[in-house]
Amino acid sequence: MKIEAKKIVVIISIVIVVIIWITYLYNKYNTKEIISPEEQAKLEIDEYNFEQLEKVKNILRNLKRTDTKFSSLKEFNNIYNSNIKPIKNCYYINKYNNKDRVLYNFWFKLESDKYIKKYWDENYIYPKYDLPISKVCFWLGEWGCYDLVYDKFNKTISNPCQD
Repeated sequence: MKIEAKKIVVIISIVIVVIIWITYLYNKYNTKEIISPEEQAKLEIDEYNFEQLEKVKNILRNLKRTDTKFSSLKEFNNIYNSNIKPIKNCYYINKYNNKDRVLYNFWFKLESDKYIKKYWDENYIYPKYDLPISKVCFWLGEWGCYDLVYDKFNKTISNPCQD
């Protein structure tokens, strides 16, 4: 009798835990978060930037190392007759011929708290930042490494595009 009672208590406990877990997941994903108009505007900028990234991916899907090199949004738009336009700050886009590098990078500044928290950074780079420290560092003695490439990127994505 005691063993059956223990089994019933365990089963009831499991059912209660499952119900609590389902309730938690339901509330987590179905609540509408109240956000400020400023944050909503920033979300729209980020979503627009990710849409532009998808357009870039579609254009460059069949890109080869031997194809024309580009190092700015203006060059990219001219070469591929595309209409990639930033909504706020400029995009940093670059194609690399070096076999040790990713083929291209597309970088932009994240605006919304949602995406900054999601990617743990205020900047987004696709597919990845792949320069080894030894190739990008300008050593400043006791202050360490100063990444000139990152500095150029940061200036580009923090300002409107220069024609």
